[in-house]
Amino acid sequence: MTTTEITSTTLTSLNTTDTVNTTLNSSDFDRNPFVVNLANSFHVISKPLAIFLLICVCLACLFFILIILFCVRTCIRHRYKPKVLRKRPKGIYVDEIPGLIQNSEQYKYGTLEYSLEYIIDRKQLKVGVLQANNLIGPIGSDSLDPYTTITLAKYDGNNLRIIGKQEKTTIVTKTNRPVWKQTFTYNIEEYELNNSVIIFEVFTYDNICQDISIGKLEIHLKDEQNSEYIGNIIERTGWLIAGTTY
Repeated sequence: MTTTEITSTTLTSLNTTDTVNTTLNSSDFDRNPFVVNLANSFHVISKPLAIFLLICVCLACLFFILIILFCVRTCIRHRYKPKVLRKRPKGIYVDEIPGLIQNSEQYKYGTLEYSLEYIIDRKQLKVGVLQANNLIGPIGSDSLDPYTTITLAKYDGNNLRIIGKQEKTTIVTKTNRPVWKQTFTYNIEEYELNNSVIIFEVFTYDNICQDISIGKLEIHLKDEQNSEYIGNIIERTGWLIAGTTY
């Protein structure tokens, strides 16, 4: 046998061996239980395709986990991030600014109409809150939701002492000319009238922050003629002045 024939025979033998090994390896891969179950799970015939799908699923799961971790991290940062509290600016009223003319009508906060009646045999003072006109709210207020509080107090020396509880009208929405026509009754002796003060304060309701004072009106009963409202109903109108500041 010549050298060329020997070499050819050897190469043929090697090729045959490689083919057999490849066939055996391919056969082992196709019979691998994991690969078979994987192909069945994905309902595919091709084993390499099943492996490819498994890799895609693993990558998708990893991506999903990363998204969850990112969301959790973001939520934790937002939760523990220090909050900057909005500080309410202090109310400034025109008649508190130095240099302005006091009691000038253009700097008023509106008017309040009220009524008084004292029933002498029942020893009751009836205070009516009728309506307000031309209320001027804080700067930037597009609409007002006004209500009025009523406080009866009397002088105890130089100090004012509240009589009874503070009353409150209903809230009238989106107007600067609210009409209430509500009456509140206080039990008070006749001799205490001249030492008593009725304090009306008009607020605008704020469902987010603190209610804002529009203005107040103080009625000193010593300045009223007792004969006018004892046994009779009188109606008056007063200008509001600066109310409570915060």
